[in-house]
Amino acid sequence: MIQQTDAVSPPEDKSFGHWVSGFTDGEGCFYLGASKKGVFLVKFELRLRRDDSDILAEIHRFFGVGHLDMSCMNNGFEQTAFRVHKISDVVRVIIPHFDAFPLRSKKRRDYATWREAAMLYNSVQVRARAGRRVRGERRWLEHEAAEFLRLRAELQESRRYGPSVARAAELKASRGAV
Repeated sequence: MIQQTDAVSPPEDKSFGHWVSGFTDGEGCFYLGASKKGVFLVKFELRLRRDDSDILAEIHRFFGVGHLDMSCMNNGFEQTAFRVHKISDVVRVIIPHFDAFPLRSKKRRDYATWREAAMLYNSVQVRARAGRRVRGERRWLEHEAAEFLRLRAELQESRRYGPSVARAAELKASRGAV
């Protein structure tokens, strides 16, 4: 279900906006996290080798939100990540961007699931800030937490890589025919 956001307008450079969406199709990550203590996280991330960090700095300037982090991978290579995890930035900037400049690869399914979870997360945050909870009540109602976890599982499942059942049958048949 598509929900409207109180969004800022996407940046004016439409060609760069399309490019960012295409780049995200290949390099982006729409992440949903959950701890055992019931702490949830919504994050958008682009990660590259350190020698490509200039493009992430340009994307950071384009969006005007988030931050850049530098780290070292286990193999010793340095990398840079552009991350946006503040929910108000996700809802006001990141979601409107990908709604205006849609993804074209299979990652669009990831985005749709992630977007739904982000809007749920935002509604919980808005309710909590407005003080509409009973003293002692948890921030996430049980059905909201269950829905977030369902969406997280759906996102994880959509990322599983493997041949389709039909393709597997084709491969099996072609091997038998040789």
